[in-house]
Amino acid sequence: MLDNQRPVILLVDDSTQNLQLLGNLLEMDFNTAAVTSSAEALLFLEKKRPDLILLDIMMPEMDGYELCEILKKNVETREIPVIFLTAKTDSESIVKGFQSGAADYVPKPFNPVELLVRVQTQLKLKKSKEEIQAANRDLLLSKNKLDTVFKSIPEGIIAVDRELRVIQQNGTLAQICPFIRNLKPNQPLIESSQSCLGECYKILSHSMKSQKPVKEYHIKCDWKEEQQKNLVLNSALLFGTENRVEGALLVIRDVTHIKRLEDKLQERYSFKNMVGKNKKIQAIHLLVEQLADVDTTVLITGESGTGKELVVEALHHSSFRFRGPLVRINCSVFPENILESELFGHVKGSFTGAIKDRIGRIQSADGGTLFLDEIGDLSPLIQLKLLRFLERKEYERVGDNRTLTADVKIIAATHTNLEQQVSQGSFRQDFYYRLKVMTIDLPPLRERLDDIPLLIEHFCRLYSKSFKKNIVGVSDEVLTLFRSYAWPGNIREMKHVLERAFILCSEKIITAEYLPPELTCSEVLAGSKNPTDKNDVSMDDIHKALEKTEGNKANAARLLGIHRSTLYRKLNEL
Repeated sequence: MLDNQRPVILLVDDSTQNLQLLGNLLEMDFNTAAVTSSAEALLFLEKKRPDLILLDIMMPEMDGYELCEILKKNVETREIPVIFLTAKTDSESIVKGFQSGAADYVPKPFNPVELLVRVQTQLKLKKSKEEIQAANRDLLLSKNKLDTVFKSIPEGIIAVDRELRVIQQNGTLAQICPFIRNLKPNQPLIESSQSCLGECYKILSHSMKSQKPVKEYHIKCDWKEEQQKNLVLNSALLFGTENRVEGALLVIRDVTHIKRLEDKLQERYSFKNMVGKNKKIQAIHLLVEQLADVDTTVLITGESGTGKELVVEALHHSSFRFRGPLVRINCSVFPENILESELFGHVKGSFTGAIKDRIGRIQSADGGTLFLDEIGDLSPLIQLKLLRFLERKEYERVGDNRTLTADVKIIAATHTNLEQQVSQGSFRQDFYYRLKVMTIDLPPLRERLDDIPLLIEHFCRLYSKSFKKNIVGVSDEVLTLFRSYAWPGNIREMKHVLERAFILCSEKIITAEYLPPELTCSEVLAGSKNPTDKNDVSMDDIHKALEKTEGNKANAARLLGIHRSTLYRKLNEL
């Protein structure tokens, strides 16, 4: 039964599989209707008006661009926000989408959390637009109602005359802008632009000259005294008698909190934290996308510090289980008897100290994902019980003879060689083969040297925010040292090294003096040779460097400690 109070979203896609996936994702919060062609969409819109349209671009007969243009030309449908779902993410396709009237686009394969955030954002923007349009109609009816309207709208509003002199502004504007709030009636608006970039003045000036409103103009305001704000500007013309333009109205909406929420969700739930352009990492990104909606066991292997938990989060939050919990447990922390209770739960009196019933991690993860870290440290008994759960989704709590069930996806991780443990008899063979249905092997940092600049950039951006420091990167010497170091602790070690440097450094560039001793010892320095003394580099060294950097000559030159011109010259000699 449909809830008439919930927003209605029209899904347009020629793939019934995509429509089913979208419907399952949205049905909890929205009413949805689905059609498989642009023609069906037009027939639907003749009878009903959805609150938002999710539109596929590549469809037969009439594609998404053409349908969107038709909707935006129609008075009845032009205010309905359209979000494109597309696998075409080149700049030309994106620009074409916005030119056709789309409000936003989400690349395929889409991230469920990102899609939900963008849908909710556009619905909020639509509601704000409707409130603003209603307010503007009231303003046109009577100038005497301006004070009441200004006070009732949560956006900042300022009205100016034909000479761009202030007529009136509301109290919300004073909270948004520290410069405009000081202006008095009849004072030129341009005087405030001397204190900032003057975007508000530019928008109003453009509206007056072009005699056209400006819609949804996004800007960032950087102030010395206040934090950066994300604002959306909308202008409207004020008409007097005989339909003469007497001034303009600027509505300023502060969307900083929405942008921060979107960035936070994107940073946490997307692949952005899995930084890397290395072929192995890109292959892992692709595999994670393929596994996201496949409800099978996944085994993640790799050395400590390679980012196994990031893969777990990506697998969970990009799957249909993202609404469910992600429960974690480190199997190496607990002894066998306590671990059994932690996993399966127990009933009161089942052992000394069991003073009440307790649910286990498996039950806590029902409907979501259970991450078993350091799976190689499990005892044979726990392995057997988990094997039964993997096979049947059934288990018993400690001290209980009742069989319980739970719908849980299992993701396991280890830094040990399970195959070797199987051959030694310390790990059950049947459990091992049940775990490794799909395996993701994370490479150590020493095997992805070409990702070091990207990782440095990522962590510098992260720590610049947390430490509130304007550090833009590292020196060439530090970069060379990073490439020469073995990184036994992998990415986790690099992260901590840069965190230490951020704490100590007071300059814009991190230099070698802020690095720990292990990175600046003689052995590492020997591997980061001076570029001016490198005419004796052998062809064998060059071949090895190119192999390590997968053919990237610039990275190979940095690894060898020579200039690129020297590398090119030696390659030409070869």
